[in-house]
Amino acid sequence: MSKIDALLESKSLRDEYANRTEILNKVKALVLLPDDVNATTEMATNYYEVSLKALEALIQDHREELESDGLRVLRGNELTYFKQVGAISKNSAALTIIPRRAILRIGMLLRDSEVAKAVRTALLNIEDVARNQAPHVIKQAIDKQDREARLQVMLMNAQTRRAKLIFDATKEFKKHLSDVAIESLVSAATEMLAGREIVPRPQVEKLYTASEIGAELGISANKVGRIAEKHGVKTAEYGVLVLDKSPHSAKQVSSFRYNEKGFQKIKELLESENIEVKH
Repeated sequence: MSKIDALLESKSLRDEYANRTEILNKVKALVLLPDDVNATTEMATNYYEVSLKALEALIQDHREELESDGLRVLRGNELTYFKQVGAISKNSAALTIIPRRAILRIGMLLRDSEVAKAVRTALLNIEDVARNQAPHVIKQAIDKQDREARLQVMLMNAQTRRAKLIFDATKEFKKHLSDVAIESLVSAATEMLAGREIVPRPQVEKLYTASEIGAELGISANKVGRIAEKHGVKTAEYGVLVLDKSPHSAKQVSSFRYNEKGFQKIKELLESENIEVKH
């Protein structure tokens, strides 16, 4: 049996390599929760490219070993931080957190994951290189890998921060946004966190800004807004409220987007007031 295969069978051998968590980012960028310490089961499945069912079965079979590395289930007040940063739903009753050491051990236990095989190979390759090459050469190679890994992690962490901003803005403007807008924002934020679509984006009709309508009809965006306010067009029948960037700052503000019916309504109102419009 090769030493790589032996990692699958021998707990004592896994214990020997359990602290080499730097290997994880050398094999593939590891996305973590905003605490930059733990991952969720979903993040772990994305890292190892396996199904949630396969990971849950492995955790059940090796729970004691993984719990010794810090895997645990949070409930009650312990969930407050992760709810506040938008990492989980406000209604979540529990969250399994998996620190780096436990994620590495999962890689030493998963049989059918190509990423896990690469992790096991990398663990043993570092040992071979350390034994056969001069220390300064090893350091140069590892430093290069570390720089590349850090860039990947910085990118992933930036996406996590962006997702948090979206969650925060959604919460702040919830009373002013349509259900479709909220669903779209939650879908976009969860996709940033998980690296793939989890919450499907809702199907939405074509929407127009006041500037786009103004350009089509040959009037200013302010004129469009005044007509809409005067005749009560800014309702769910004629469009939706969405989050937008303020033109004068980095703040998120709510603005109205007109649907096709809203577009035609503005056009009709202009014509009824004998205001010439483009055709």
